[in-house]
Amino acid sequence: MNLFDLISISLIAYGSFRGFSKGLIVEMSSLLAIFLGFTIGINSDDLISNFLYNTFNIEFSLLKIFVFLIIFFITYSLVILVAKSITKFIKVVNLGLLNSALGSLFGLTKWSLLFILLVWILDSIEFSSFEEISNSFMYELLLDLSEVFFNIIETEDAVFVQKFT
Repeated sequence: MNLFDLISISLIAYGSFRGFSKGLIVEMSSLLAIFLGFTIGINSDDLISNFLYNTFNIEFSLLKIFVFLIIFFITYSLVILVAKSITKFIKVVNLGLLNSALGSLFGLTKWSLLFILLVWILDSIEFSSFEEISNSFMYELLLDLSEVFFNIIETEDAVFVQKFT
């Protein structure tokens, strides 16, 4: 076991613990909030940027970045606020332990997927030539999992395209 193995196992375990402490609702909502923040930010930054540019005559490229970040953080904050409200309700109904256990599993999965993507990126830029990485148990395991993950995605995309063509 080398440094890469220790770091990856530690961060995946941290993700599992964080998921347990925050619960499934907040963990899933954080992922949803990031997705919604990017989607809404990308789709509405032009409209708001154009309005502000015409009103205040600020440099457009900086304005687009600023507007995107504001939209992203507002969306993220609203989704997390709703998630925390739902979590409070779940605690009242006494489903707190189930929420925490499923949150731990989701956190473990989310951080594992992040490392799978990281290893896939490192492999695609041939970063594995470093001895520390090439001798790593976790690197090879995550690389194998990345192939499985991307094969599943490609299969699902093919099925999705066939349904709508």
